[in-house]
Amino acid sequence: MPPANTAYVLSNNFTKIAPKVYVKPDADASVATGSEEFPYRTVQAAINATTEPVTIIAKPGVYAEGYVEHPNYGCTRILTDRVLRITSEAGAENTILMGSPSTDPSADEYGRGPGAVRCIVQNGNMTQIQGFTLTGGRTAKTNTAGAHDGFGGAIFNASTYLSVDDCII
Repeated sequence: MPPANTAYVLSNNFTKIAPKVYVKPDADASVATGSEEFPYRTVQAAINATTEPVTIIAKPGVYAEGYVEHPNYGCTRILTDRVLRITSEAGAENTILMGSPSTDPSADEYGRGPGAVRCIVQNGNMTQIQGFTLTGGRTAKTNTAGAHDGFGGAIFNASTYLSVDDCII
């Protein structure tokens, strides 16, 4: 039996035990450790703080801050780059990942333009997203940031395997 603070992650046809890391949108980032008592404030903060496969558990709330800017994929709230499982604790109705329209004067009427923020870019191997509402994501209206910047406002899968389960998009 695995230790209490672990979860199973399927990776390359074998099961590996991975630690659980917690996030909560109103957490105090200054004391965050990823524990259930001291969660990270954003999913990306949890990804950045870990190097091994992990299960990231998102507490209920609206995740609408922070982003990563990638040279080929533009701005995104979450950029995955390895084996990860990102799951909500309370389901899609209660856990919202919110992108953002561009505020640049050159943006079109849909909010597509420089600085627009996608919800998720998957640029790694074997990522599972489960139990989120993905909303408000936008991209550049042209491929200004790279070859793929104009596609996929909610999710852009730039790699081999992405599983999206029980999500509202």
